[in-house]
Amino acid sequence: MTNASSSSALQAAQWAVDNEARVKAALARLQDLPPCEDTVRWLTAGYRATTAAAWLTALLLGANGHRSGYPVAKEILLAGPGSLAEDYAASAMTMIDSKSALVDLAEICMQGETRLSNVAAATPPRRPRQEAKSTRSESACPV
Repeated sequence: MTNASSSSALQAAQWAVDNEARVKAALARLQDLPPCEDTVRWLTAGYRATTAAAWLTALLLGANGHRSGYPVAKEILLAGPGSLAEDYAASAMTMIDSKSALVDLAEICMQGETRLSNVAAATPPRRPRQEAKSTRSESACPV
């Protein structure tokens, strides 16, 4: 992947976190770009520092599609923070790795610690894009 693609993915995520009114445009941009690990790192840091909302982090992780975002999406789902974060997190897990998500979501549905997590795990994803994601190459996104 080129530095421009890496930079674009990260910029799209930053743009959305900076102003939530830009989310749709950022999602469209992320879905057109290859998955980017740097974007996952930045979103994860923002989520953990509470500068990026859980729902937005999960949504952007799913659109980015890099496999390193899967455990963070699962963490958000299990935390059950509300604001539809659980739904976006379950969808992100499915979009990033549908096979692992099938197993993990079934387990969370049966044994999750919060009601929000259980319901989100049992609800089918809104926009599964596994086929589209599998055609995109994945890289570490060197900056």
